Amino acid sequence: MSYYRTCPHCGAHLDPGESCDCAISQVCTEARAVFPELFTGRTDREIVGEIAGIVRRAEMKEAPADAANTGEGGAEQNLTTVSASIVHKNEEDCQYGT
Repeated sequence: MSYYRTCPHCGAHLDPGESCDCAISQVCTEARAVFPELFTGRTDREIVGEIAGIVRRAEMKEAPADAANTGEGGAEQNLTTVSASIVHKNEEDCQYGT
């Protein structure tokens, strides 16, 4: 009985839970060929990090203007103060519990 699985893309034998990096290697090879000025001499890890950053920046540009989070991971701040109390000149105008 075998305790490995085979990658459907490259045929590599993988341990249980192990993921194959053949797709990452292929993407990095293509990135080096298409954008040699950006990726020549860089490791696969550096290329994947750069591509992920490009995708994140593109997704932030597409986010709606009223999104809850800002681009750098901080929360959007609303500086308008709203009071929940109502002030009346005399006590007869006050309505409690409504």
